[in-house]
Amino acid sequence: MGTFLSIDNRLSGFSVFGNNVVQDITAIINDNFKENNISKGKRGNSPIITFVDSEFENVFLNIECVDFKPIATIDIEDSEYPVQIKVNLDHNFFETIPQEIADYLQE
Repeated sequence: MGTFLSIDNRLSGFSVFGNNVVQDITAIINDNFKENNISKGKRGNSPIITFVDSEFENVFLNIECVDFKPIATIDIEDSEYPVQIKVNLDHNFFETIPQEIADYLQE
């Protein structure tokens, strides 16, 4: 069975990109947890953790649970075309980060 949509094989590269983004997010959380460098907060009633790239805050990484689903949002504001990337993480994500952070996000 084939598709009726236009095919562009370059799109397959986004699968690798997606896997790399999740691995990078996990590494950022784990590395910063070891350094006791976690910014916790609340957005409404939802717990959120936030990281920024520098004192200029050009790139943000926010991780929160929305409707019990972990979501990472990357906001890149220092480019000609600001970009926001939302990454839906599965519940296995909680097994790859410190339990304290997993518990906090699921409050």
